[in-house]
Amino acid sequence: MPPLIFRRGNGSCPTANCGKWCQCRKLNAMTGIAIVIPMLNEAGGLPRLLRSLAALEPAPAELLAVDGGSADASVAIAEAAGLRVVRHNIRGRATAINRGVQEATAPIICVLHADTLLPDDAVAVMRRVLADPGTALAGFTPLLSGPDQVRWGTSFHNWIKTWYAPLLFRPLLFLHGLRLLFGDHAMFFRRADFLAVGGCDPTLLVMEEADLCIRFHRLGCILSTAW
Repeated sequence: MPPLIFRRGNGSCPTANCGKWCQCRKLNAMTGIAIVIPMLNEAGGLPRLLRSLAALEPAPAELLAVDGGSADASVAIAEAAGLRVVRHNIRGRATAINRGVQEATAPIICVLHADTLLPDDAVAVMRRVLADPGTALAGFTPLLSGPDQVRWGTSFHNWIKTWYAPLLFRPLLFLHGLRLLFGDHAMFFRRADFLAVGGCDPTLLVMEEADLCIRFHRLGCILSTAW
């Protein structure tokens, strides 16, 4: 098993208080979490994302970015912060997600867009939610914001479409509990389940997360959890 990545501070892992990452050899085989970040030309937003990741408590077991051929400084910024960067020169988020899950070793995966910030206790939330074997896939309820304020109307629409989108497009599955999550929900799931359903459809250039929800639905509940 390759070394795992935790935050580095005074030498202790994973609760140390610093924004860098260090190598650690132990992984809880049941609750280790890998955060997979598909990225393409994200240099402008990466510093803020990295600060957010450094604040996670407890820390994730693995942090890796899957770069789809960035022409800016995305790779250099991520590597300088200690992230493992997988170079994947095939465009499309679906194929990047598939590659990230393949490269990760932790049993729980969170797919995080580079412009999305997790709550500080996200790792604990993921562990708690997926401790229920009836939950197949889940995500966070996002608040969308501009430079100065939360966009409450847009956030509400983003929340309610998890209900009305499947009602409109998959009504039969909706009646059987299907809910659709999207990229800004920071979806998380068991790695084994992702592989069992065949991962993301690599032919899809949009709506890959919605399609993934339909695939996961046969395994159990899909939840949007509050922060």
